[in-house]
Amino acid sequence: MAKINSTQFVYPFILVTFAAVSVFLIWRKLRMRKVGYIKKIIIYPIKSVTGIELNSAYCSKTGLQCNECSDRSFLLVDENNRFITLRKDSSLVLLKPTLHEDELWIQCGAHKPLKIKLSDDFKQNKIIETKVWDQPIKGYDCGDEVASWFQEVLDRPGYRLIKYSSEFPLRSSLVENGGKIKYARDRPIIFQDGSPYLIINSKSIKDLNSKLEECDRVSYRNFRPSILVESEEPFSEDNWKQLRIGDTSFQICKPCERCKVTTINPDTGEQSSEPLNTLRNYRAAENKIQKALYGTTPLFGVGFSLDTEGQISVAVSAFLIWRKLRMRKVGFVKKIIIYPIKSVTGVELKSAFCSKNCLEFNGCLDRSFLLVDEHNKFITLRKEPSLVLLKLSFHEDELWVQSEAHETLKIKLSDDFKQNKLVETKVWNQTIKAYDCGDEIASWFQKVLDRPGYRLIKYSPELPSRPTSIEKRGKIEYARDKAIIFHDGCQYHIVNTKSVEDLNSRLEESKRLSYRNFRPSILVEAEEPFAEDNWMKLKIGDASFEYCKPNERCRVTTVNPDTGEQSSEPLETLRKYRSATNKVQKSLYGTSPFFGTNLSLNVEGQISVGD
Repeated sequence: MAKINSTQFVYPFILVTFAAVSVFLIWRKLRMRKVGYIKKIIIYPIKSVTGIELNSAYCSKTGLQCNECSDRSFLLVDENNRFITLRKDSSLVLLKPTLHEDELWIQCGAHKPLKIKLSDDFKQNKIIETKVWDQPIKGYDCGDEVASWFQEVLDRPGYRLIKYSSEFPLRSSLVENGGKIKYARDRPIIFQDGSPYLIINSKSIKDLNSKLEECDRVSYRNFRPSILVESEEPFSEDNWKQLRIGDTSFQICKPCERCKVTTINPDTGEQSSEPLNTLRNYRAAENKIQKALYGTTPLFGVGFSLDTEGQISVAVSAFLIWRKLRMRKVGFVKKIIIYPIKSVTGVELKSAFCSKNCLEFNGCLDRSFLLVDEHNKFITLRKEPSLVLLKLSFHEDELWVQSEAHETLKIKLSDDFKQNKLVETKVWNQTIKAYDCGDEIASWFQKVLDRPGYRLIKYSPELPSRPTSIEKRGKIEYARDKAIIFHDGCQYHIVNTKSVEDLNSRLEESKRLSYRNFRPSILVEAEEPFAEDNWMKLKIGDASFEYCKPNERCRVTTVNPDTGEQSSEPLETLRKYRSATNKVQKSLYGTSPFFGTNLSLNVEGQISVGD
């Protein structure tokens, strides 16, 4: 096994910081230090049932995968659709699953094995909605024959097995961030407790066993890790923020709080007071912030999410990653613009919070309101250019919508409209639901725009969001871990003022335009036009962003933002010099011109405009 030390990889990306509100280009010098190797890889097809040891597995965003089997993609529920775990039913450890080609076999003592075809999606059966730790999730019932086996073997008349299917919304990982435990929508999980991966260090188990009487000693199976690593020192994993294993990289979510599941003998199902009693004596939180978050609950092992998918194998080395950053100034941020209602004029801000979905300002989310017609089809400037004549502004807890010669519409941002009808619409073939904002608001838009069927709807965070569109491996793919609301395709859109100037230099004076034709979230001034084409990663203040795809331009750019009148420019000119030039992008975008860059968020944070 080769040992790698001081290996360096250089990645360029962009940092925007606010010392004099400057933009910096960064060279990222990646350094790695070997911290151990993989001893075991364990997949748990059914939540709380015994795991299956693997020689290798594929690491996906939602957990380990082996052939067609995904980690914790099956779940037992009771007659009230409440999820079942070892906390409630310790006899689950007596069930022994194994993988046989396209089948998952489950054995228990003298009972006939249950064989479940992994290729069966059970979509002909009933959809069951349950909650795993207060987060709703759906699965398909696996049928009466499967249910009868569990009911008989476990002597639990109401038990049924459900299977997750990829068309259902996922749950969110729990992440310790800024002294709080937050839901991270960009780190999806299925039926796992709180993170897609749990890593345990065998040396930490050895240390724990040295403090226990021989009869109370435990194995890694008490802690149910996805990956068992052997490191040099016990609890060195506490300080691992980023790990690289093979081609796969992981990012810390939070330490793993330990409960009575660890006290269940994995061979017999019997419970005792250990190892919890001993762990409480030396593995409870020590710093003030974690004490406030976890109390006296002991911490053992670390929950991780995935940054980069890939294959891992037993005996492969694990490396701790850290980075040294170098910067070069390339520009500054000029404007931040939020668009509360899709396709309506934006509101310029001095500062805003960058969340995983979009810009936020005082409880208002970017593009969280949407106009629909009488058939619930979404309305944009492509169909209704007069939307630019509506002017938005914030007034404490209210969003004001103004139109010349009409009374101002005032919408309370704290009103979630959940008492109203739930409306289902599609934005570019992706289904999304939102609450109708009521007759009074609908009447205002119908009157002002002279459109009898128009209604306003508002997205609510508990409803499923839409996935971002990203360019990846020569295709446009949906990224479920990068959530959007009513945006066209991405969370954030950046335009460079120098690119706007370059375009205007090619247009007749009467046809020149402003950044408003392109509706960016963030307007940046760089040194050169179209420098933004090469920005793969961007950091603004405490927020960091990642490239998704170039922004294809449509006739929205031809709508005059002051009058609503349309022309043929700038599209005609852009097609002459801003269409795709390489073969891959030509096949993806055809002759659509590019202008600006679409980004998704990696790290949340506040951003501000300078002097």
